[in-house]
Amino acid sequence: MQGAKLTQDNSTPRRWIVLDAGLFDDKGHHRSAAEALVRELRRRSLPVTVYCHRAARLGLLQYIDPMPWFRSFVYAATSPDPLHGEYQDYVAGNRSFAEDLAALPAAPFEAGDTLLFPTIHHHHLHAIVHWASTLPVDRHPKIVAVLMFPPDWAPAIRPFSNPAAYYAAAWRSRAPQMGPRLHLGTETPALSKAYAEVLGFRPVVLPRIAAGIENASMQREAAEREPSQQAPLIAYLGHGRPERGFHLLPEIVTLARRSAPPHRFFVQCCYDGQPDFQAAERMLAAHAHVGIHAGTMEQADYHHALASADFVLLPYHPGRYKTRGSGVFFEASIAGIPLIVPGDTWMAREVEENGTGVTFAEFEARSIAGALRGALERRDELARRAQSRARELCREHGAANFIDRIERL
Repeated sequence: MQGAKLTQDNSTPRRWIVLDAGLFDDKGHHRSAAEALVRELRRRSLPVTVYCHRAARLGLLQYIDPMPWFRSFVYAATSPDPLHGEYQDYVAGNRSFAEDLAALPAAPFEAGDTLLFPTIHHHHLHAIVHWASTLPVDRHPKIVAVLMFPPDWAPAIRPFSNPAAYYAAAWRSRAPQMGPRLHLGTETPALSKAYAEVLGFRPVVLPRIAAGIENASMQREAAEREPSQQAPLIAYLGHGRPERGFHLLPEIVTLARRSAPPHRFFVQCCYDGQPDFQAAERMLAAHAHVGIHAGTMEQADYHHALASADFVLLPYHPGRYKTRGSGVFFEASIAGIPLIVPGDTWMAREVEENGTGVTFAEFEARSIAGALRGALERRDELARRAQSRARELCREHGAANFIDRIERL
């Protein structure tokens, strides 16, 4: 593994500055990815500073020791206007982000520095492009912005929506002197291809940081050496949202219980307080073969739950996840866990090409329960293929590979 790299005078380690307005609490993968990235950079003796949301719950982010900074949340959609709301949010988001970038500490960035925006969308790109054009050409750092969502994704469903136009306009506005110092990246080849149609070039596909690769893989190997005598375990993990099918789980559980081979469920019930989700959690808890964890999970507990699963269920909306990345998908794949995923998505192509899971055709409980039944019937075959694929993925992904790839840009 490479050690610390030096700047041109061979005396000062290169600095990394991570700017993540989505780093707010322990929901999602912002925290785990930031921790893995900081840990690897420190291992290489590379100085790193992390800027997070201004209202971040810092008690949960002690290892990262971030600077509270940004006012605009990554997923925010604030305008109620059904006709012009998307444009108003675009203007407000970029204005706020630009002001926060302009207010960063005055110490100059150097040409050897790397500035990473790990999760952005159209509410940020114009601000980044404009701010980067104000930096001195002779000391311009390497800037990498990772496009988190597909170009047609909007934080809220609106009657009129065309986010792709904002990405294109933001990229066209960059100053010529910026040259090759601003890079755009994505998490998946499908996402890169989608942006190529909007921007005229393919953003670089970056390795996934995939926190906990080593722990999950080791725990999984230990579980394989001591096979459980219990029924197979199906896990639903991560933040529950409508597009992630949390509300479908009670019916899926009921249908699968009637028709599938014996099995158990483990469901992480982590959501934002929706009454219908609360009702879904109560229905799930009424089943003796369903284990519940309410709220967020510590990283060690999360990876133990992942490694203990025989299948990971991703009952996601195919349209919303056609090209969009999924942290749970990557973590399960790298841990060698077979998956149940929506058809006609990049995830479906991945599991079909490698034989590491099954797909469902429709975003409804009966279709998903049918796919689950098929997965249970092919348990041994899918497990073997998932373990084989996991060894390949571990060589390609993780924080070390992510940093190496950015260093090569």
